[in-house]
Amino acid sequence: SERARELVEQAEGYMLDNKYAKATDRLKDAKRLSPGNPIIEAGLANSQIGFGAYFSAELTLAKLFTRNPELAGAVFSDPKIMPNRTNLLIAANDLRSRLAAGRAANSKRNAGLGLVLAYIGWQVSDRTMVEEGLSEMTNSPQAGLEELLRAIWLAPVPE
Repeated sequence: SERARELVEQAEGYMLDNKYAKATDRLKDAKRLSPGNPIIEAGLANSQIGFGAYFSAELTLAKLFTRNPELAGAVFSDPKIMPNRTNLLIAANDLRSRLAAGRAANSKRNAGLGLVLAYIGWQVSDRTMVEEGLSEMTNSPQAGLEELLRAIWLAPVPE
């Protein structure tokens, strides 16, 4: 819809200004007007990561890749739809801390945080980060999704 497009454009402006919470709000509104739109969902996951809403990002990414597995290989570089590299690396460090604390507490939430870490690794071309995140998903309810993402994100690099 026209209104959904306007909301996405507003969200893109907020993303450029690193105002991820406002971008998330606009994208949630756009998603209600245009449910199932994978580009809006991808933007929403990216803004949630920028905002530090990792459990929300986990749910958004899991839904996105389960419904649209063809999007798992996408790399987003446009700053209108993806936090900049510095912000992504800050988020990755935050996620690593949370994962370590989760392992110490035997948390069941680590698989979801692992998904977000692996996704950031894919976006910044860091295979080690991808492997680290995906390993958190092994033997979890997300194991099926982990297999799909492992096949795409850790495919052998052609010589």
